[in-house]
Amino acid sequence: MLCLLLTANAGYFSSFSLHQKQIIRAKIISKRYFINLNL
Repeated sequence: MLCLLLTANAGYFSSFSLHQKQIIRAKIISKRYFINLNL
């Protein structure tokens, strides 16, 4: 039971970190896009 809970938490945290990486990447892309618009 505890092992199942730990693996579920590990999966949640890995998907959460992946989601944060996608947010950071989207922010970087949007910054580049807005810089290109301003130029």
